[in-house]
Amino acid sequence: MTNLSLRNSKLDIKTKTLIAVSAAVSTYCSHCHGQAKKIARYFGLTDIEIREAEEIALQVRKKCKKKAWRFNNN
Repeated sequence: MTNLSLRNSKLDIKTKTLIAVSAAVSTYCSHCHGQAKKIARYFGLTDIEIREAEEIALQVRKKCKKKAWRFNNN
C-alpha cells in the first residue's frame, strides 16, 4: 500500500488494511498477501480479523471461478 492509500479518508486504516489482505488473496499474490498481513498486524488487527478477510476473499474467488463476469463500473 502506498503512502497515498494510507492518508486520511472516509475509511479507517484497519478497514483499508483488511481490504488489502482480501485483494491479495483474491488476486493470488502471495507477496502482497504477506505484506498486507504484516501491515495488518502492525495496525493492531488480530489473526481472527485477518483470517475473516481471507475467508471472504476465498469465497469471492470461488464464486468467480464458477461464473465468469466482468467488473462494470456504471
